[in-house]
Amino acid sequence: PREGLWLCHSVCRAGAIELGPALEDIGAWLRANPTEIVTLIVQDDIGAEETEEAFRLAGLDELLHSPSEDPDEPWPTLEEMIDSGRRLVVFAEKADGPAPWYRNFYRYGMETPFAFRSPDEMSCRPNRGGTGKRLFLLNHFVTDGGGSRLDAGRINARDWLLERARACEAERGSPVNFVAVDYTTVGDALGAVEELNTRRAQEGR
Repeated sequence: PREGLWLCHSVCRAGAIELGPALEDIGAWLRANPTEIVTLIVQDDIGAEETEEAFRLAGLDELLHSPSEDPDEPWPTLEEMIDSGRRLVVFAEKADGPAPWYRNFYRYGMETPFAFRSPDEMSCRPNRGGTGKRLFLLNHFVTDGGGSRLDAGRINARDWLLERARACEAERGSPVNFVAVDYTTVGDALGAVEELNTRRAQEGR
């Protein structure tokens, strides 16, 4: 094991990047793009205090947004977040504080399943977070023995992703807020998300 804190997913030997410099890069990008908002959902396998200290050392304190303690409270508008300067939202899969900006995602949000072995298995069923939450995470990747670039080429296609997002929105009764994909450079997931955002803006949701 390497010393320090690292970002990786499941099999760290397959690839990992150091946490501190990655957080510094996020801060630099946000400061260079003052009208953008970033949300991180952290699969936390270290203590909350270690994570919080890493964000502090990276100089991100002034950018961090603290969600309301009450998950049922309305979120601020994007304009309000931009005006406040606090444009970095950080959720954890396990932790819930103690820092007010570091909240458990599943108190505020819900998701679809994520352990799909093939595209045909993908569903919209409730998973962590249950139902009826304000935020909705669409897990959109195949994990048969690890990520599949071949399957990503199919499911990251713009129309494929949009069709699934619309189906899950209809089934779950909530608009999709976050889309989690593997191999972001394969297919056109970013184009699909841009279309979802445009539609949300037009509908005022």
